[in-house]
Amino acid sequence: MTAYPTHGGDKESEAEESGGDRWLKWEVNDLHTYAKEVTLKQGVLRADKLVDFASFFQRVVGRAPPAVLYFAHGAQFAASRAALRSTSKETYEWILELVEAGHFEVTFYLGMSWLYLLHGAAAEAPEKHATACAWVARVAQRHA
Repeated sequence: MTAYPTHGGDKESEAEESGGDRWLKWEVNDLHTYAKEVTLKQGVLRADKLVDFASFFQRVVGRAPPAVLYFAHGAQFAASRAALRSTSKETYEWILELVEAGHFEVTFYLGMSWLYLLHGAAAEAPEKHATACAWVARVAQRHA
């Protein structure tokens, strides 16, 4: 049995021994496009006025987004006073101005960026990814 059910009659994927990882039909894997669509439906901004995720991340974090983003589902997190103050007041004010101007896409971007905005994640470290992958593999074996 596959780890993730397939959709659209993908018999080849269903036949894979391990099932393979893939996005489910209801899982959105294009945050920028989804955020743009939802924002445009509000009718406040034109498409050429939207902020793209890479530009937003660069502005608030000070570097390009990493290849893998770590985030808390539903943007649920706790932060210390020091973490909150590690980002400048001007950055928070800029974000607030965007949201107040109708940039709803920014609310999606924030959900994916809090860890980095609050300086809880250093630049990508491949050895950390390997450790995380090994941990996930052990958990999967335990529950298989």
